[in-house]
Amino acid sequence: MGVIIFDILYETEENENYFSCDDIAVNGLLLKETFSFFAKDEYVNDFIDVIKVPLLNQKNILFRRTIFNDFINEPNLLYGMVNFLNDLKKFVDEQKYDVDILKYKGSITSIQAGGILIKKLLLMIKKSSKALLNFKPQSEALDNILTFLSYFSKIDSDPIFQFCTNLENASSESAYRVKTRIDDMGVMSYSSVMAEDKSKPQKIERRGFFRKQSNNTEQIRIYIGNEVLTSGLGDLTTALKNVYNLILKKFSKLEKQIFFYYTAYKYWEHINKIGLPLTYPEISENICFENLYDIFLLQKTQDIVPHSFTNSEK
Repeated sequence: MGVIIFDILYETEENENYFSCDDIAVNGLLLKETFSFFAKDEYVNDFIDVIKVPLLNQKNILFRRTIFNDFINEPNLLYGMVNFLNDLKKFVDEQKYDVDILKYKGSITSIQAGGILIKKLLLMIKKSSKALLNFKPQSEALDNILTFLSYFSKIDSDPIFQFCTNLENASSESAYRVKTRIDDMGVMSYSSVMAEDKSKPQKIERRGFFRKQSNNTEQIRIYIGNEVLTSGLGDLTTALKNVYNLILKKFSKLEKQIFFYYTAYKYWEHINKIGLPLTYPEISENICFENLYDIFLLQKTQDIVPHSFTNSEK
């Protein structure tokens, strides 16, 4: 079972025969210049990357509309998600050295680094996402994200957190026996990191750490909440590295996707402020637009003539 990656742009796959606007069209429509009035350039770039690829699947159109309505109704949910994802990106950038240590598989240094790294990640997510848990979005996609984040509010009592704390407190001067209890579904319900007397010979029952015998294949499976985060071959260092990477992978699409909604919201906010009409289009095979305003010209003057046109051809 693979990790589920959050996605707030696509509920289902788009038709393979989609098309994308080229840079000439984007430049001709002055899209970057227009939306830079509302948001930072890096946010606008992500916004344009999305609108360059028109949706063909009606489900995805309605999917985005539901999410955008949640952000309109609760702007602080949008701002909170932007802040959380920025915090996550900053955290990852700051931990590059510790991640690099994990390449030395099997050493106490790398194992401890893995435990400390995951513990810091869990605590950062818990702190940064706390304010988001007060919202009740209508969108299933947003609700799934907040449900997952809610697990971190009580992460201190989770076996993986306690396991990482034990690793953090382990001394490199001692030998340790790592034990875990994993049920038939792969959920870790117990773990311990116990110091052992080096002077006493130890019977090695199984090579490596943190493994479960299943169908003659040694597997690692760790859960947070009810979702498996890692499954595969490897020792404890690899398991810890996989947990770290797969937690991050869950949020990997959201950083750019959230800026699409942020830029769209700032545009919506501006149009409402100056009192112009704004509506969702009806989904139809025919095209009919009335009283369209040039967004770029609106930044210079509101005394402009709106345009209308129709196209009944399929």
